[in-house]
Amino acid sequence: MRVEESVVIDAPRPQVFDYATEPGNVERFFRAITRWEPEGAKRKGLGARYKTRIRLGSAEVGSFVEVVEWDRPGDMAWASITGLEQRGRFIIRDAGAGQTRVSLRLSYQAPGGVLALMADFVSARLMKPVLRDALEELKVQVEARAEDVGA
Repeated sequence: MRVEESVVIDAPRPQVFDYATEPGNVERFFRAITRWEPEGAKRKGLGARYKTRIRLGSAEVGSFVEVVEWDRPGDMAWASITGLEQRGRFIIRDAGAGQTRVSLRLSYQAPGGVLALMADFVSARLMKPVLRDALEELKVQVEARAEDVGA
């Protein structure tokens, strides 16, 4: 199942990219993520690995993920190594006039057959507002920092 949401942020691309990909910020703006913990010596960038947990409704699921693409200030993508099979991506593009469009895409699949497909379909309806909320909170936090820097 694949879910994607986007938002426009009043801040330059590098600032948005740096804030969104800083491991310590992920749980601040992506509130459904209850754990995004670097594992190993590399905290961020290509090859960085994280222990993750995300809350969907009353369930919390975990994965061990690795950053598989890092193209500052444009793209950051991760894929699961163990746990819930998933791939995620921040797509960060110039939106003109000092603005940045951020898209957050998440693809995932529960293990199993037909029942897993049904579970994926139901969870996609839960996940779309979760992504929307994360991007709206990212917007608030990045724009607040941009105002502080500009003041």
